[in-house]
Amino acid sequence: MDISRKQALTSNDAVLILTVVILPIHIWSILHVLEEMPAWLIRLNLWDVAGLISYTQVFALVESLLLFIPPVLLGLLIRRGWLGGYFTELTISIVIVVSLWAIAVQENFGTARNFNLAQELLWGGLFLLSFAVVIFFVYRLPRYHAAVRSLVGRITPLAIFYLGIDLVCLVVLLIRNV
Repeated sequence: MDISRKQALTSNDAVLILTVVILPIHIWSILHVLEEMPAWLIRLNLWDVAGLISYTQVFALVESLLLFIPPVLLGLLIRRGWLGGYFTELTISIVIVVSLWAIAVQENFGTARNFNLAQELLWGGLFLLSFAVVIFFVYRLPRYHAAVRSLVGRITPLAIFYLGIDLVCLVVLLIRNV
């Protein structure tokens, strides 16, 4: 009896989940680096700018890996039949929704921190409603599965490119700090 056949997560599914975890974090990180770049170029030399970019990207890598571990462990622990066999699609969709909400909150943090209780409950309700919509899509729309897998499969090379950038940045940090 092969235990890997009973797990909800295959190696291909893990790559898809890693792709979805990596992309929003790295894109958001790169956008913030580009936002700060003009000020850095005025005040710092090129080697210091390379160091700041490297710290930012390596932090994005660490954050991505930390957010990747819980779904992988969960996928290894639960059986394939649980969650209707839609573990990967559900995980990918939840990661996308949480990433979009995290970006929205970070972008509007000044406004969000001044919310009163009614506004917090409203936005919390919308947050939960977005999960309900995702669950509906996963369990009720069969075409959604193919669309999600196709989209994530197409953006996997971009995630691999970002991992390459992370490795270069890690080398830069090792050179700077050794």
